Amino acid sequence: DFNASPWSAPVSQIIDQTNLQHAGKGFGLTPTWHWDVPIINSPIDYILTSDHWETATYKVGEDVGSDHLPVIAEIVLSR
Repeated sequence: DFNASPWSAPVSQIIDQTNLQHAGKGFGLTPTWHWDVPIINSPIDYILTSDHWETATYKVGEDVGSDHLPVIAEIVLSR
C-alpha cells in the first residue's frame, strides 16, 4: 500500500533508485482505492519486483471490507 500512484514522483524515484519494476505493468489500470466511485478510483496499491521475477497473473481482488481492494499476483522466477 503505497498510497500513491505508480507514476507519482516519489514512487518513480523509488523505482529508479532500487531498479524495481511495477509487477502489474502490461495488465492494465488496476484501481484499488475508491473502487466504488469510478470517477475518482485510483491505483495506489501494487507490487514491485526485481528483474529476477516475472508476473504471470495480476489482478485486483474482491471487496474484503476495507476501503482498498487487494492486489493478487502470481510471480514466478525468471529463466
